[in-house]
Amino acid sequence: TGSWASYTTVTKGGIQLIAGTYIMRIVIDSNGPFGFSGNFNWFGLSQLPPRNLLFFGNSFIINNNLPSLVGQVAAADGYQTPIIFTQASDGWTLTDHLNKLAADGSANIISSSLPAARKWDDVIIHDFSTRPTDVTNPPVSGDPAGFRSDSAALFKQVRDHSPAAQDVLFETWARGAANPFYPDSFANPSAMQDQLLANYQIAAADANQAYGPKSSSIAPVGEAWRALNWSANLYDAPDQYHPSGKGSLLAALVLYDTIYKEKVADIPEPKVDALLKGLGLTAADWPTLTATADAVA
Repeated sequence: TGSWASYTTVTKGGIQLIAGTYIMRIVIDSNGPFGFSGNFNWFGLSQLPPRNLLFFGNSFIINNNLPSLVGQVAAADGYQTPIIFTQASDGWTLTDHLNKLAADGSANIISSSLPAARKWDDVIIHDFSTRPTDVTNPPVSGDPAGFRSDSAALFKQVRDHSPAAQDVLFETWARGAANPFYPDSFANPSAMQDQLLANYQIAAADANQAYGPKSSSIAPVGEAWRALNWSANLYDAPDQYHPSGKGSLLAALVLYDTIYKEKVADIPEPKVDALLKGLGLTAADWPTLTATADAVA
């Protein structure tokens, strides 16, 4: 901190302890240039309350119940299972979500889901998978300006309810190489992913300008799919559009990394054995998926 009497609080979550008596030791690897390592004014242990997570999306989060997967990963890493609410419908854009919020009035999911004293910690937002691209002609029908405007409007409604809520923009994945989008609409998956990333970055920058630095972050799910070269086994069908169980788990790991600011490679596989089996995966899949998620998030 630059001063012996100035302190900053450092926190670490995801520590799993069973009931019992422990001895905590502080290990200092080396002294500073003046022969000291620094001053400590307090240490504390406490159980963090569960996070309140709000998801807005479509079939990309409906398939394999992606919000639930995020919660299961958090629990496996030692956190209390988050409180999760989801507004999602197949094919929806953010415009559809804003229209539903308006139609529901004071009973909308933002205002009515939590007890009166509780606030949202994070809102996870993604748009229809082609809307944040620059290709405006059908069948892609990109609308990056509309995506940008709707993303800002949706986050504003969440912030009006929960002033400290964090905006997590879920960068979705490009269609796989076998999809008929290529080569007429995009040259290849990398070209589509580049456009998705660029427009999610613009939306995040808008939110950070409006509410301050670090108000918004990107969950780079699409970059994890890029790292695995949009492998066919990340998709559930030959059109290489929607996620398989493996693809959804990869997305959940990146989202968890982004929301909780924790890495997942240190979660022991036995902690997620039931989760893997439920998605048709095996222990052999866990190291690759966790390493990929940690590398991009």
